[in-house]
Amino acid sequence: MQNSLKNENKIIKDVKRFFYETFRPRTGNDYKEFFTRGLDGKTDESAAYPWVYTRFFVVFLALFAIITLASFFSNVMSYPTTVLTGGIFTNLTALVLCYELYPRRDLSFLSVILVFLVGMVTSVFIIDIGYYVYGGNGWTGVIWTAVLEEFGKAVPAIIAILCFKNKNPLLGLVVGAAVGAGMSVSEDMGYIFWKSEGGFYPDYTTAVEIAVGRGGSSFFTHILWTAFIGWAFAKFKRPLINFKFWGVCLFSIALHFCWDMPLDEIYLAIVYIACGTAGIAFLVFAVLRKEYKAQTEQVYIELQPAPKNIKIRYSHTANLAAVFSAVILSALSLLTVYINPGYNFITEEFESEAEFISFVQNGLHINADFERQPPKGVPDKDNYSFVKVDGQTVEFTQKVTVDGYDYYYTYKNYFTPGQIEPETLLHNVEVEIDGVRYAYSYLKAEEETYKYFIINDSVLGFNEISYDDGVFYVGTWERGFEGLPWAIALGVVGGAVAVCGASLYIIMKTKSRRINYAQ
Repeated sequence: MQNSLKNENKIIKDVKRFFYETFRPRTGNDYKEFFTRGLDGKTDESAAYPWVYTRFFVVFLALFAIITLASFFSNVMSYPTTVLTGGIFTNLTALVLCYELYPRRDLSFLSVILVFLVGMVTSVFIIDIGYYVYGGNGWTGVIWTAVLEEFGKAVPAIIAILCFKNKNPLLGLVVGAAVGAGMSVSEDMGYIFWKSEGGFYPDYTTAVEIAVGRGGSSFFTHILWTAFIGWAFAKFKRPLINFKFWGVCLFSIALHFCWDMPLDEIYLAIVYIACGTAGIAFLVFAVLRKEYKAQTEQVYIELQPAPKNIKIRYSHTANLAAVFSAVILSALSLLTVYINPGYNFITEEFESEAEFISFVQNGLHINADFERQPPKGVPDKDNYSFVKVDGQTVEFTQKVTVDGYDYYYTYKNYFTPGQIEPETLLHNVEVEIDGVRYAYSYLKAEEETYKYFIINDSVLGFNEISYDDGVFYVGTWERGFEGLPWAIALGVVGGAVAVCGASLYIIMKTKSRRINYAQ
């Protein structure tokens, strides 16, 4: 009974100590030790607490939320930064966590970042070549994806471990995680940009959903799977001819295969939970249980209880208030973007060419001659304009008035060596409506090419026009206010959190300074 109470008290003390060391204020020496670790020649053990990870995560989460909110409401040109921060705010910080929990001081943070960057490019290069060879769909495609991507990540991870010349299994785990994190960043950025149809007026709801969803699963996917391979390569002797190493590789491939299976959402959710549980269970019980016990036993014996100092507690409380306020405000900002209180994407469907063209041309009956042949012997008249280079006419425009509409046909002259006369081809057609010129657009559908002028104000600028199985689709963006009440409510909550958090931070810091002054 007494032993169980002692064990329970020890666990409580360890948890308190872990919490304290993770969130307590840090000095410049603490940061110096982290960023110079592995460069000072020391290889001793070091107590592992994720204090750098928490700071990295909060900062990158805040940056992602701020730039996403600003891009959504103000300047869409900053959307690529949204894609970048959305890809790294969980993946890169997860790598920081893996490095920080590595219990020895023989690995530098700079070398891990180098593995992250080089591993990202190398693995993507190998995988892209593999997809060029075969990019099938269905179950065979899932098998090929699992094998190819794990192979593409394993190659740079193994090379990096060999370069370190350190067969520490936990180092292999961190190196594999670095390569997996690089691959995950690249893939997540691609999914965010592609599925949100990146460009002008991207789908921010989808962007936030993918960034948070895929980012939140990064601990259970590429990072974890490649970490297993790196650990196994460093763990087992002569790994390339060791069945245990290949067994771990097959385990990672199997997890990857299950994660990508083409199932319905409800079944896929069950598979995700099962894969995540299996991966974490293997990590804890098969990998970390023995490795950490062997390498950190002395470190944890030497730990002392957190100091009981009222000044430190005030300062600690202030920092916690700042951290949690930043996380909550970031989450509220992303939720505001997710509900999309700004623009709504509206899709119009047309089952005939005439209806489609009438809509985009704003009901105007415009009949441009898109097959018009160039005039012979171009006269120098008022209805012509010319572009000349070195005395030769390289481009000219002819103005033609038909049914009250002015059409501008632009031709280009292509000069071929040895030919006296250039080849003249129609380059562009414009129509002038109320003093504004509109260039023609076209849509390729099956064996037909439909040509038209986009005059409708709702279609002008940023739109999506497509054709599928006899139906024309015109997607346009319109201001929407369905999510505005929710956005206002979230803004009120965010304001309250900001005020309360700032007030608590100022009060606690003021008390801490007063105690210091009194002393």
